Amino acid sequence: MGNPGEFNALGDTKLHDEQAARKTARKRRWGWTLSLSLPILTAAAAAYIFFQPNEGNRDIRCYYEADLNTVRPLPDSEAALPPYVVVGNIDKATDMPDPLGLCADVWEQGIMNPNPATPVPELAACTVGNSVAVIPGRPEVCATLGIPAFES
Repeated sequence: MGNPGEFNALGDTKLHDEQAARKTARKRRWGWTLSLSLPILTAAAAAYIFFQPNEGNRDIRCYYEADLNTVRPLPDSEAALPPYVVVGNIDKATDMPDPLGLCADVWEQGIMNPNPATPVPELAACTVGNSVAVIPGRPEVCATLGIPAFES
């Protein structure tokens, strides 16, 4: 037992168990690190995509009414829809779409109004943040809501 080259089954088993325990602890640490890092990295990536600067691209939003904040409740649900429908995007690199025309089409299709027999209201294009807001009303509705008129 005392010779350096001599095989000791009990000592080798103990050494093997200690190495296995260290290896398992390392795996656990890496497992915890990865399980905590993955959600944080996913959230950071989503935040970057969501909050990244809008390099000249603008949403075209058709509002249901001359109110920028009222949400529309979904029937039989606690969920709600925003006060607008996104119908397009203005990109500096492409031709300029007609925001008023796009929203008039959506109104004619009955998406904005469940009664297609109702005529398309007069629409005004305003600017809300980095979006074009097409709002039912006369051109002065933008000033009434305290937002600038859209200039293409």
